[in-house]
Amino acid sequence: MSIDTKPMKAEAKALMTMQLWKAYDQVFDFNVTAGILPNQMVVYDAIKLREKLLLEEIGEYRTAVVQKDAVEVVDALVDILYVALGVYVLHGLKPADDSFEFNIVGGSVIVNDISYGMQTANVMQRLVIMYSETDMKQDSLDALLSVLNEAIKHHGVSKFWEYFETIHQNNMSKFDTNEKDAIATQQKYAKEDFFTERFKVGGLYVVKREDGKVLKSVKYKPVTLTL
Repeated sequence: MSIDTKPMKAEAKALMTMQLWKAYDQVFDFNVTAGILPNQMVVYDAIKLREKLLLEEIGEYRTAVVQKDAVEVVDALVDILYVALGVYVLHGLKPADDSFEFNIVGGSVIVNDISYGMQTANVMQRLVIMYSETDMKQDSLDALLSVLNEAIKHHGVSKFWEYFETIHQNNMSKFDTNEKDAIATQQKYAKEDFFTERFKVGGLYVVKREDGKVLKSVKYKPVTLTL
């Protein structure tokens, strides 16, 4: 399966800051590899899955803030952006030009303001629900990125894009590089009573759960961010 993504990417690139464009481009490629074709009819299950994933990541951010765990705070912030950009791709949308930009100089990640983190998590949660339940997809997603942008600045995550790159490379390792490993991945999840599908995109093999979630390769190894 292949799709010409160049026209869509060119249009998106003209609208974004360089760092956000790079992140969008990476998530775009991840989603296309996972069989999510931009500008196609968006099915209900795909929307509900991404709503669920966003709420899960926001919940992880909330927990990390309460526990004052700097590594998990950063991991959650990166994951929220990664999933949110995937939602833009799903709908064939592009982030607003002014929705995500920051310039943080050095310093340690700040995790001492639990009240701020809880309020931020609650606002992001409401925006995800607004995305799910209304037709204001662009507005709710842009607002989510704006709140996320402020959270990154508040926590002083100066190396945010380095961490994003690490998470992206780790996400790409969820795909199998050969059919033998892909079959082994399917067999692994079959033992857990998951119905899966397997297909090839480019040089990579994808194994997905029935609800569309990409399942991790048997060769996948989780990464831990080093702050």
